Amino acid sequence: LFRKDSRRAADFFFPYGNIGNSQNWSRNVVNTLLWTVVIIVKFLFDFFVVLQPLADQAAGRLLKYLNDAALSGAPAPWDRWAMSVLLIIALWGASAFLIFYDTGLFWQLISALYSTLILGIHRRVGHVKSWYDLVYAFPGLNRKLAKRMLPAAQSAVTDDEVDQVAAKATEAVYSDARRELDTVNSKDVGVGNARRVIQSPLVGVPPCPHSEVLFAQAWNKIVDDLRQRDLINNLQKERLTYVEVCSGSTTHGGWWLLPMFVAAGAITEVTSVGVSAATQLEVVCRSINMLLWLLKGMNVMSEQEMGNMLLVTSGAAAALAGAAGGPAPRVAGVSDVAAAAEVLQESKELLLKLNKKLSEKQAVKLDDVDTELLLECVYKGLRRCKGPKRDFSRDGLSAAKWNHADGHEYSELPVQRQTALKVVNWLLNMLQLTQGEAAPTSHEARRILCFFATSLHNPNMPTAATVACTRSMTTLTPHYGEDVMYALSKSVAEREMGVSGLSGGDDNTFLLNVRGESTETLNYLKVVYKAEWANFVERIITSKEVNQYVQENGITLPAAADISPATFSQGGELHGWLHEMLSFASMRGQLLQRTVHGMMYYETALQQLILMQCRSELAEHALIEADRCGVPLRDRNKWVQQVCEEAALLLAQKKFSYVVSSQNLGEFSYDGNVGKRWLTHCIRNVLAKRYPSLKIAYIDLENIAEAPAEVEFNPRTNKNESRYLPLVPINGENKALGALNIAPRRRTRGSDKDFPKLLYRQYSVLLQWDQEAGCVKEKYRVRLPVNLETDTGVILGEGKPENQNHAAIFCHTETLQTIDCNQDGYLAEALKLPNLLAEFEGRKNRSIRNSIGTPTSSDSSRWRKRSWVQGPALVGFREWIFSEDSGALAEFAAATERSFGTTVQRVMHNPGAVRFHYGHPDVWDKLFTMTNGGVSKSTKSLHVSEDVFGGYNVMLRGRDITYVDYHSVGKGRDMGFETILAFEGKIAGGNGEQVVSRDIQRLGRRLNFTRLMTWYHTGNGFFINTGLLMFSLLVNAWLVLLLGLSSTTTTGASVVSDVLGLLGGLQLLQLGSLSLLVYVATVWLEDGLLATLKNVLKQIVAGSFLFYVFRGQTTAYYFISDVKYGGAKYAATGRGYKLQATPFMDLFQQYARSHMWFGV
Repeated sequence: LFRKDSRRAADFFFPYGNIGNSQNWSRNVVNTLLWTVVIIVKFLFDFFVVLQPLADQAAGRLLKYLNDAALSGAPAPWDRWAMSVLLIIALWGASAFLIFYDTGLFWQLISALYSTLILGIHRRVGHVKSWYDLVYAFPGLNRKLAKRMLPAAQSAVTDDEVDQVAAKATEAVYSDARRELDTVNSKDVGVGNARRVIQSPLVGVPPCPHSEVLFAQAWNKIVDDLRQRDLINNLQKERLTYVEVCSGSTTHGGWWLLPMFVAAGAITEVTSVGVSAATQLEVVCRSINMLLWLLKGMNVMSEQEMGNMLLVTSGAAAALAGAAGGPAPRVAGVSDVAAAAEVLQESKELLLKLNKKLSEKQAVKLDDVDTELLLECVYKGLRRCKGPKRDFSRDGLSAAKWNHADGHEYSELPVQRQTALKVVNWLLNMLQLTQGEAAPTSHEARRILCFFATSLHNPNMPTAATVACTRSMTTLTPHYGEDVMYALSKSVAEREMGVSGLSGGDDNTFLLNVRGESTETLNYLKVVYKAEWANFVERIITSKEVNQYVQENGITLPAAADISPATFSQGGELHGWLHEMLSFASMRGQLLQRTVHGMMYYETALQQLILMQCRSELAEHALIEADRCGVPLRDRNKWVQQVCEEAALLLAQKKFSYVVSSQNLGEFSYDGNVGKRWLTHCIRNVLAKRYPSLKIAYIDLENIAEAPAEVEFNPRTNKNESRYLPLVPINGENKALGALNIAPRRRTRGSDKDFPKLLYRQYSVLLQWDQEAGCVKEKYRVRLPVNLETDTGVILGEGKPENQNHAAIFCHTETLQTIDCNQDGYLAEALKLPNLLAEFEGRKNRSIRNSIGTPTSSDSSRWRKRSWVQGPALVGFREWIFSEDSGALAEFAAATERSFGTTVQRVMHNPGAVRFHYGHPDVWDKLFTMTNGGVSKSTKSLHVSEDVFGGYNVMLRGRDITYVDYHSVGKGRDMGFETILAFEGKIAGGNGEQVVSRDIQRLGRRLNFTRLMTWYHTGNGFFINTGLLMFSLLVNAWLVLLLGLSSTTTTGASVVSDVLGLLGGLQLLQLGSLSLLVYVATVWLEDGLLATLKNVLKQIVAGSFLFYVFRGQTTAYYFISDVKYGGAKYAATGRGYKLQATPFMDLFQQYARSHMWFGV
């Protein structure tokens, strides 16, 4: 308001600022109203709760006491007057101090309510809170997926229109193959079965919609991912997947049975309480259809009789289109469905007998399964329906028979044995299981599936373009020296690398120590992930490769319960699957192998989406190629499928690439420590081989001994000088020179003559796996400039941003995602990548303000119309914290991180428009970053919080930053007391450097009042308020001391103590439970009220209040210390499990100065 270059006062308060275009008028009005509410609540609270009691009780009674003393003729002594005045000043000072910083408390409470009740509910963040919500919403997910993944379905209104779009996408061009297969010689495939090789339709049963076929394929891929990660076992996988009875064709989508977790228990509920949901309606309709088809397949009834029976459920089936995911409609036919459910319930015993015969692969006779009784049961049940009574012929009963397993009489039966077995098993499981038994036991598996279903309901999720039209993306992960993959033991690691005599071997990288005993890491994994270990053992011993290996070598495997990590060691029965066991252990920690595995799902997801969107085009080209290559007709179907998958993979690799920038890979390759050598071996020979499209970047130091001098002209000295410089050891030492027997020395001025004639260059190198050579090969080698001033080479600033900067040249895509090496991903989230990249597309016909940083000359030119608004430069989204199950402290840290990444950032983006970049997992417009300063800044000490300066840079340059709720990745946090507080100290120190930087000053001069307030209380102001809060504890302590020394304690102290109780209560609220209150709002929205009460009670019992108080002092100490003296630096906390207790002396040394002395 008072600066000289200020615009009008109205411009400062109400219009949006001159930077960025993310806050339009509607957001600005909402933000203004939100802050109006906050300020009103603050003043009302401060006046009626703090100031008025203070004035009426404390100060009033003290003055009354002094007046009474004066009227009695015995004036109070001077010290009594002085103490009373001092006490009044202290009380008012403490209250004013509280009023000064309690704005942050009310802002966090009101913004959390707005983020939860308004934004969260509007975006349907908690639409699927529990497993039963997923079952209830499951029938409608197929069409929502089609609308999100198929661009042509965006304009579809009705479900039929969506199915038509899906039919065009899934249409397979097999017509020519069918015509030719019909004329194939019977010696090749058998008379009467040629047509069934391709289509095998279930005559009389309505096929599934094409949209459901697309969803079934995607859903089964997601469940396969859960099984490969050992979150579920084989039985749970079977109950979670769709059952494909028969494949589709150009005219129908095929026949798929619903997953068992949806169908289980539905028949029992319908027969007991009636139809209450569309899910039950669909399950009963499909079940009775399959039962009648089974009877027809056994020639118990004719096709006409089957059609008459299907009319019973036709009315209810027609109502499913408008009732998916909702309550059951009131239509004629619902009572018929209830009667059909009773038929299914009564046929359970007969289906058990039929299942036994089919499973034994024996000849099935009608007398064995009593089909006449089964038909009588169906007949009596359907007679109870409201429709007309029908009579059914039983002439075919005596003539019906089942064929033997050799397959010579298929012409008499419309189904094969395996098809019938699938249907019978599905019907039996549906009748025998409950929903609880069919649900997975893993909480992580439930969370993944529920969030996937929730995200499909998000109205802000854009429809994805086809993968061919989607922007390309590179994921970049900076890696310094973090663990890549666990090793079994030092000896096993040395044997695999082909070396010996290396140092080390007792650190947390190894699961067995040098004595062959289990380390604490291995023991911890056995206890915490016991169920997942059992799933892993089941997956290994039931795989085809292991069974083949056992049969060929005559090996007897131990029982599943007796299999331990030693079974995979040298000489063990499963030594060939050692890397599978190491991958299992690594996927439970915060290791690079977990990050690479999760991020490579983007490639798999894009391949699956290409097959979903463009299968007809790919199949058409594949058939043309098959004709040209002369592929036999019997192999053409399989060949076409393989060609389509290969073509989809090639396109997916062009759209996505993954670069791991391992800065010290070259240096560690020559290190004498076994842990560092194992790190390089895992990156070069394990990860690169397992993921051939993975790219590895590192800085290489090329040493040249006695190299010929290359002379070039130096314009600074006007002389011809050598291009090479004497060796400058990095950080004073260069272990790569050990092979040359040259002792490196630090270079000083005037000492060039003393250096040997050893020259060096530095390069940015890119490696990738070569399938033909069977090893990694260099793809690019880019020479870097030489640093003449310091001994750090090209790394001038902080390690992480410099690591990103040197590898950015290898990211040849339009967008760039920054991912840390302690993150994770799942296929369910990777499938939404095209939707996420669609956020970068511009918006049409929006009225926006001129985004130039200087004010315009006239009011008439302050507004203009643009036909196209540029898309954002940065897209952020949420993270889930997978380390929260690693102890109470890890859960406390995860709770704070979860609240900030969801509830707080949602308000920072809308309506605040002050959501910046926080390092991960944001996606950048790479063309913007390469021409406008990169993704982060790297000046030492100043840019300790390097990532947020990238967000400041985006906002200052007039671009937008957005945030979405429908996409997420995993994130691991620190899990130990010291590491959590070290990380908090690093963040607090980094914010101390931020508040003295030019970026903050420039932003503060360009934001309007409400936007500035939002930024202050969600960013740097939080740390300032925490410092003031901790200082106010000292004020209260001195005030209590003053009361104790006062001689007015008999009259005024009892009243003043009430005020002190109020002030202390508010301070404790901010200290211990402020973070917990925001967490309560987050969990209530996403998980429901019952889960909220459970989690909050668990945290309170575990002592979260004490932890938050201690962490608050850590934040305040490091922030104030950095503002005063500077010295912020990166804290290498490590992300391993905290399995050992820290001695008290170490704790005293770390926290005496910052915490204990303050408390004393």
